[in-house]
Amino acid sequence: MRAKRWVVLYESGPDIVRRTEPYMAEHVANFERLAASGELVSIGTFADPQADGAMTVLVSLDAARRFVEGDPFVREGLVRYRVLEWTDLYAREPSGPGDA
Repeated sequence: MRAKRWVVLYESGPDIVRRTEPYMAEHVANFERLAASGELVSIGTFADPQADGAMTVLVSLDAARRFVEGDPFVREGLVRYRVLEWTDLYAREPSGPGDA
């Protein structure tokens, strides 16, 4: 079943691992709220977060916006981001607004 998703791609700023440490608890709380509401599909870094950044997949554009607006990494200028619409061709079941 197809599902429309929104992907937030983070591009890391300099010395990202060290610079995010003071904000990690707030970052985790932000994405855990979205996970608890069923709006977060997946989140994680690429193998080398400094070079390749991170990716978050959410079920709606509104959830993607709230994720970014609530993330201290964005607020503190530690990452740059892009939000992209994505079609998940292997979605197991509809899980939010916009799913087909």
